[in-house]
Amino acid sequence: MPGRFKLQKFLRDAVKAGCKYMTLEVTSEGIKQFRHKFIDFDGAVFTNLTKEHIEAHKGFENYKKAKGKLFTALEKSSKQNKWVVLNIDDSNFEYFDKLFSGKKYFYGIDNQDAEITPEKINLQVQLLGKFNVYNSLAAACVGLAQGIDLPEISGVLRNAKGIPGRMELVIDKPLKVFVDYAHTPDALQKIYETLGKGLICVLGSCGGGRDKWKRPEMGKIAAEFCKNIILTNEDSYDENPFSILADIEKGFSQILNPKFEILKILDRREAINKALSLAKSGDIVIITGKGCEPWMVVAGGKKIAWDDRKIVREEYNKIYGK
Repeated sequence: MPGRFKLQKFLRDAVKAGCKYMTLEVTSEGIKQFRHKFIDFDGAVFTNLTKEHIEAHKGFENYKKAKGKLFTALEKSSKQNKWVVLNIDDSNFEYFDKLFSGKKYFYGIDNQDAEITPEKINLQVQLLGKFNVYNSLAAACVGLAQGIDLPEISGVLRNAKGIPGRMELVIDKPLKVFVDYAHTPDALQKIYETLGKGLICVLGSCGGGRDKWKRPEMGKIAAEFCKNIILTNEDSYDENPFSILADIEKGFSQILNPKFEILKILDRREAINKALSLAKSGDIVIITGKGCEPWMVVAGGKKIAWDDRKIVREEYNKIYGK
């Protein structure tokens, strides 16, 4: 979520270019810095709420309240026919539900009180993971809010191919290699649950200097699902990358009778190469933390051009040939 001036300029340029719709991810940090001010929203979507930016907000409740300010901003918006889309399965649903008094669309999988469920709209998607079913239901609700017919919505979702860097299958045979942006415990858990146990995992956890609490949590999750864990660098910024890896390792001891092997390879390219070398036919390699981000950030704010997907293909070709 860009700064206020950049964001407002983008909106102005978009309108001049004939753009009629704008979808904006409104982050808690952006709200904290008032980047959402002076935008008249038509609608808002609540997908779920899990622990993130806890240190920056000094607690989960403050983080939740920051997110809630999007819905209070919508309530004050001058737009007509305002609406919200809410995941009724999330434990924080009621908090967000109370913040808005206009038109509401409820979706869910487990709670049959939801207006929109996979069964009720005959949802069929090619995307892997329960989380993608949730995302598809949220998208369907937005379509309905815009007056799009359900058959058209269903057709679009049925043919959706996914988003770059999000559960993206980079190599299909003889082994499968996935790249995903997952950088929170909840996201990592969902990715691993979708792919199953016995994975070969390249894990960098989170960037330097922030959200240190989640590093052992992600280590614990990896220890549960991975047979090989290659700890590597991600976006260390000015923090010692070995300290980041040590924090991740603290989570391994929380798993009883662990059955996994650990390697620490700071060079991310070498780590990816090692994961591919360890894999045998039928194995699944999952590389998390970067997705399709175009660079890594190291000490002094230096940016190194990067793309996990490109590196995977290059290293795969070195090992197995084109």
